[in-house]
Amino acid sequence: MPKEFCGSLFEMCYSCTKPALQVLFDPYGVLRKYDTAEDILKDFFKVRLEYYQKRKDYLTGLLAVQCLKDDNIVRFITEKIDGTIVVGKECRVTCLSISCRRLARQFKRWCTQIDA
Repeated sequence: MPKEFCGSLFEMCYSCTKPALQVLFDPYGVLRKYDTAEDILKDFFKVRLEYYQKRKDYLTGLLAVQCLKDDNIVRFITEKIDGTIVVGKECRVTCLSISCRRLARQFKRWCTQIDA
């Protein structure tokens, strides 16, 4: 590579990292001028941390619901094997209504926690 190409390449890289004029909305919604990229990171660190926590809570809730579903599937299979539930003689709609009544309280509780 020629020397002049390397020099221009490094100048371009330096100009990309050095902000000329960065005016952004701060976390409160007010326009603010930032001098360096570190100032931007310091300002928005708390905002990102809050959103990471919200996402973590949401995904934890989804995993809890999946765990409830799996527990109910295991319970259904064991009850079917034990003979406490007879599915063959009833139609599909009544089976679904029975399972919905059993599970409704658990899922409603989780949905109200997520909406709050």
